Amino acid sequence: MKILIAYASFNGHTQVIAEWVARWFQEHGVTTELVNVVRQTPNNSLKAYSLVLLAAPIHMAKHHPAMVRFLREHVTELKSCKTAFVSVSGSAGLNTPSGKALAQGYSDTLVTQTGFSPNATLLLGGAYQFTKYNPLLRWVMTLITRKEGLKVEPKHDMVLTDYGDLGSFLERIVPDADKTPKDTLLTKAS
Repeated sequence: MKILIAYASFNGHTQVIAEWVARWFQEHGVTTELVNVVRQTPNNSLKAYSLVLLAAPIHMAKHHPAMVRFLREHVTELKSCKTAFVSVSGSAGLNTPSGKALAQGYSDTLVTQTGFSPNATLLLGGAYQFTKYNPLLRWVMTLITRKEGLKVEPKHDMVLTDYGDLGSFLERIVPDADKTPKDTLLTKAS
């Protein structure tokens, strides 16, 4: 079994998540290929993998443009693969009805934009990386997070990723990675 983990990252947090996923699979005896779609392409046809797991962050209410481009370019091939998608956003990490609704809306928009409909989706909390933002973005993100009830200090980053949720998601999709047909892979999870 070989799994492709393809990701895009703005400030590095989705890369950290993708690397964590690769280590998790490797610890469970699964071979992985990690590809940053911003600057790389997979070594094989996507059909060569038992599972294609994709991860992309949200920024300014949109998924990373490199992932959108990758999905559009490979949508036909992806439709014949077992797929899982991890949508990384601050909204998903808020654990509020409005945050979850926003995160689901971003995921739904991606499906509409690209035609890509994964077998399994996880809406995962990302990070507010205040120390990497320019002053205007830091101010805007501080206002947004405080409006949502978070106590933030804009001089420090805030990680909202629940690695327990991520591990549970992976446990559900790993046993199904070798099964056929495509429909046997986990139904949508959130």
